[in-house]
Amino acid sequence: MDFSSYTYQVFLSFRGEDTRKNFTDHLYSTLTRAEIVTFRDDNNIQRGENIESEIRRAIQESQMSVVVFSKDYASSSWCLDELVMIMDRKRTSGHLVLPVFYDVDPSQVGEQTGKYAEAFAKHRDNFQDDLERVEKWKATLKEVAYLGGMVLKDRHESLFIGDIVEEVGKKLDSTALLASCIDRKRYRLLMKKTKMIVNILFFIGLLILCGLYVYIKICNKALILKAHLLATMIEFVKDVDSEVLGLMQDSDIQRQIAGMLEQNDIAGTKIPATVLVIVLKR
Repeated sequence: MDFSSYTYQVFLSFRGEDTRKNFTDHLYSTLTRAEIVTFRDDNNIQRGENIESEIRRAIQESQMSVVVFSKDYASSSWCLDELVMIMDRKRTSGHLVLPVFYDVDPSQVGEQTGKYAEAFAKHRDNFQDDLERVEKWKATLKEVAYLGGMVLKDRHESLFIGDIVEEVGKKLDSTALLASCIDRKRYRLLMKKTKMIVNILFFIGLLILCGLYVYIKICNKALILKAHLLATMIEFVKDVDSEVLGLMQDSDIQRQIAGMLEQNDIAGTKIPATVLVIVLKR
């Protein structure tokens, strides 16, 4: 995964009516001061835009999500749908999720007790035609409650926010470190494959050169053999020619040839045999 392709480092999920003007606002400001690029719906979504598609896009373009659970978080069907998107992203692409339990216990979120039980009683009445959606909300809350988040309890909010930002920084750093390790591993693998390809190409080139060398040697040997045969044939012809000429100088042989020629025309040339004998003598 190329982490440089993300638009945001953190997607901040919360119920606006509960924490927008206090806890979540302070958390957002602290994240921003720490130079952690954070998406918050009231700041980053323009009027007239399709809110659901923009929220989904923002989640996909964020490295991690910080989900602030408050007492009335479960009463918002919008917050629950948003949480489902976040956890779907976590399951499919390793999206990091940090649950923050502001004024509610993790067990209350996971088991849907107290105000969460009241909220789901209303959801069943309001979504009787889509109870599957309600069950998905319940299952998602149970899943996220046991991820191991951060709980405020009786701590000072300012210190708690500082701890959250520190934890977010650690998670982002570890993610970047993992990406770096993956990149190094990919680099080593790429170099190994490149070296192997170079060796194969070198071997193929060596075979081609060896083949050309053998071919040239064979051709050279063939030419040498051909030249030798030609020289031998020339010498043979010279020897034969010398022998024939030597025989032709013999006067007895000349008379015998002339006698045979006098009885037969030479290939229809009408050349007197005496002329041929004179030529042979010369």
